[in-house]
Amino acid sequence: MNAKVLLVDDEPAVLKCMATALTRFGCSVTAASSGTAALDRLALERFDLVVTDHRMPDIMGDVVVRETRERQPETSILLVTGFADELPPALRFGPEAVTVLPKPFSLAQLQHAVNTVLQHRPSLATCSTGAAPFTPPHPRWGACAARVRGRAGTTPSRSRCRRRSASTDPAHRRRP
Repeated sequence: MNAKVLLVDDEPAVLKCMATALTRFGCSVTAASSGTAALDRLALERFDLVVTDHRMPDIMGDVVVRETRERQPETSILLVTGFADELPPALRFGPEAVTVLPKPFSLAQLQHAVNTVLQHRPSLATCSTGAAPFTPPHPRWGACAARVRGRAGTTPSRSRCRRRSASTDPAHRRRP
């Protein structure tokens, strides 16, 4: 069964690229170019997954998340943002936390995040219909993500992983 995805982003280029990628992953995508349009679609249709940007001019992503949870509590949520540090603590930690995909991201990272979020739904084990499996863009990034993921429930940015890897890996330490 294909996952029915509501995709929300105010940047047309990002919206088009993500919609194309999700369609190729085997998802049925409905695109919304604003938070208001997303809430209108939520009132009309049921979705398996909502992928939303956080920073939008009309309605912020945290409002879309809250409204999605109220209207369709069974719907999974993936929050995409370039400003993960600005997210309200309730979205990052605790029982109300959502999966966060930091921008910029690769299509493999998008596919991995979507599949991970959908695994929590018993009827939808994956959005993919045979697409290539996720491979980390940097060899140390995958191991770092696994170490850090336990703290906040999200995958850290590559730069944070590189800093962490450089400080713990003897091959990356500066010589005196």
